[in-house]
Amino acid sequence: MSGIMGACGAALIGAFLSFLLSAMGFRGARLASVGAALALFIYASDRLGEILSELDWIMSSPGVSEAASGALRIIGIGYVSGICYDVCMEMGERSVASAVLTVGRIEILLAISPAITGILDMAVDMF
Repeated sequence: MSGIMGACGAALIGAFLSFLLSAMGFRGARLASVGAALALFIYASDRLGEILSELDWIMSSPGVSEAASGALRIIGIGYVSGICYDVCMEMGERSVASAVLTVGRIEILLAISPAITGILDMAVDMF
């Protein structure tokens, strides 16, 4: 709980600083907003290391299927591409943000293709 409180506090401070600088007519106000977003992303990526080590332990446990591993991979791809999309949009780079989403979708399709192939193989074997 303390992690999210610190992250929200930092986000609010960054947003308030950006608002104040913008109200004063400072042209670099957007930079404060982007800086806060990048600081939060760095914080999240640090926390992501803890999550990945925990997931690695779960995935190496006996009885965990490949489907669970694939599902977690797809969730991770979705989160990472979504965060990158948000940062790019915040910086005003719509075309780059759109490209990030496209690449994320392609990666998800690649991650799910073994499952789709397996389902199709089972369907062919049934007939």
